[in-house]
Amino acid sequence: RACFSAGLSFLSAPALMASIALPLSAPPNSVADILTRDSGECSICLEDLLQGQTISRLACLCVYHKSCIDSWCKVKSCCPEHPFD
Repeated sequence: RACFSAGLSFLSAPALMASIALPLSAPPNSVADILTRDSGECSICLEDLLQGQTISRLACLCVYHKSCIDSWCKVKSCCPEHPFD
């Protein structure tokens, strides 16, 4: 049985659970993508997420500018919005 992960691809349930259980280091469980429409703001830099920008979507489905979450994960190994997950 497949589970939908990160809104972009399908993973098996065990693979999805393994990716969620791993701590972030340089977001290994993130999916980089190009944003197809404007989508709120990045909670790291507080700038708008605009169509055409490179973003990363974490296993928890939070979305950030790729450069922002890459920098964040060098300092903290957690999602900025879900620090205790």
